Amino acid sequence: AQTKIEVGAYPQDVAVSPTGKVVYATVTSGDTGPGGSDVVAAIDPATNTVTADIKVGPAPRQVVFSPDGSTAYVTTETGIYAISTATNQVVRVIREAGATNGPQGIAVSPDGATLYVTNPGAGTVAAINAATGKVIASASGLAEPYSVTVTPNGSTLYVADMNSDSVSVLAAATMKTSATVSVGRLPMSVTVSPDGSQVWVSNGYTGDVSVISTATNSVVAT
Repeated sequence: AQTKIEVGAYPQDVAVSPTGKVVYATVTSGDTGPGGSDVVAAIDPATNTVTADIKVGPAPRQVVFSPDGSTAYVTTETGIYAISTATNQVVRVIREAGATNGPQGIAVSPDGATLYVTNPGAGTVAAINAATGKVIASASGLAEPYSVTVTPNGSTLYVADMNSDSVSVLAAATMKTSATVSVGRLPMSVTVSPDGSQVWVSNGYTGDVSVISTATNSVVAT
């Protein structure tokens, strides 16, 4: 059976907390800039109903939970909003360089200490201290990086580069590119399997999914 949950126009991203007790969906209302919606919908998966509309910055984009599920981080046009999942309230806004001017993709290190944030317009990925909001390191020169994921051991980042039809492989410790993997056209989202053996990439233009082996950094299935 299929259940539809009304959250608002143009939900861009959805994430389930590690506890499984809350789901957050970002609602952009079709405008990905300053005029967009400013809502993250909190959904109770037990009832499949929206329990709260959380006000954040304009055009909320991607959302990810801390490993313990206590905090959600949402990229918006004007910064990264940290939400307490216990209260559904914004507890902090990160506006450091690398977190403003249109951050898009976001991932959290397995220990919860570091946020990895993509800025497609600037062609960068920033590593940000989750506690202080300060940028630790960054990678530049990427081709409109749209989303990012981190392996379960925390050592490697995979970044979907939309404009080069490829995925960049970065060492988390140095933010240096170690490999580039050609995938389908317009790669938009990327995620790693729980065991860290595969990375799955959705290709918006070709309408398919590229499966990358992390052992060889090569595409093993489409």
